[in-house]
Amino acid sequence: MVRAGAALRRRWMAAGVGLAAWVVAGSAESADLFANVDASTLVVRGAVEAVTPYEAAKLQVFRIRVDRVLQGEAAAGETIALAQEMLFATTKPYFAPGAESLVLAVPLPSYSRFREALPQGTYWRWTQRLDTAADVAWLADPAVADGVAAYVGVRDDAEATADFLVATLVGSQPILRAHALAALTARPALRPLLDTGRLAPVAAWLRDHRQPLTVRGEVMEQLARAGAPGMADVAEGFLGDSGGLEPVALDVLVTLRRLPPTDRLLGWSHSADDALRLAACRGLLAAATPQALTRVVEVLRSDASSNVRLELVKSLGTVEDVRIVEVLGDAMATAEKPLMLAAADALATIGSGAALAVLRQTLESGRPDAQAAAAFALKRSGKPEAQAILESLEQSHADPQVRRLCKLALGESMHEH
Repeated sequence: MVRAGAALRRRWMAAGVGLAAWVVAGSAESADLFANVDASTLVVRGAVEAVTPYEAAKLQVFRIRVDRVLQGEAAAGETIALAQEMLFATTKPYFAPGAESLVLAVPLPSYSRFREALPQGTYWRWTQRLDTAADVAWLADPAVADGVAAYVGVRDDAEATADFLVATLVGSQPILRAHALAALTARPALRPLLDTGRLAPVAAWLRDHRQPLTVRGEVMEQLARAGAPGMADVAEGFLGDSGGLEPVALDVLVTLRRLPPTDRLLGWSHSADDALRLAACRGLLAAATPQALTRVVEVLRSDASSNVRLELVKSLGTVEDVRIVEVLGDAMATAEKPLMLAAADALATIGSGAALAVLRQTLESGRPDAQAAAAFALKRSGKPEAQAILESLEQSHADPQVRRLCKLALGESMHEH
């Protein structure tokens, strides 16, 4: 599933950037339509002629007259029987008579209760299990069928598929954009094909200010996280851009490990733009030079935005610098619970001797909520030394609550004690 800009929006919004979310209409719409086509035996567009309930099988069967065959053994004008499971009294039928829709289907399993309740014949079910009528409503758009037909025509050619998906990503049908992005980011074979030349339409589309800023930023970030090699060149074109994409462009370069020079990152780390400052600090963490880490520590200790500090702490799990561990130790003692929890996760991921010592000290003498976070962070670290700390404190600590937390973290049932 594509979470529409989740990672990007968390960073932007947490950094104080008030951008509207890119929302797609329903979980089924945000799935990879094209992957579902590949998994389907039959793909047709048609109109619902009748709806028949079969209560003994907990099914509703739609008789659909086929108007257009996109994939599979069917013919225009024939009728197919599509079954919907009606497991609950509150379940609503997907369609009313007369509705038109694209249908992606596989044969209905021949369970005994189906064979006993249904008349003889061939029955189909959705390829992707759907829960509500809203899950299928978007399939009524004829543009969806057109997109599927075009995809079926090129899918056996990797380069043609990449060209089609890029064109769909920046095309005039927003309803298909999430699916094209899902396909581009979920198919490893396509990633090497996403070079600077093939992504030229994306670079031009990103400068179209008629498109919502979060939508454009989502596309940049998701393609970068998928490892599209051409996104580094695309992102560099937005450094210094005043249109709002500079923070995500910098974040893309950090993700793809094409780091700008440290002096530029240091400059951006003093920006008044919270999102740009956060992206710059991620770059400084990746650079990991003494000067870069000194600046990161400064931001962690004194940045005016608590959200910037929180999001930065979430990025610290790969840095073993002793000063970073000290900052995380300070965060374990803070009353800001999200910051404390993020610090515990970072210390567990670092897993160094110094990091485990901070977690042990917190477990032994921290605030109750921090003690709980430290106990389970020790377990998550997976280090034998952390296991030994938990076992030792479970046996020897004077506070029964600490002993109880150790038991829980070690996975022992409290009913055994």
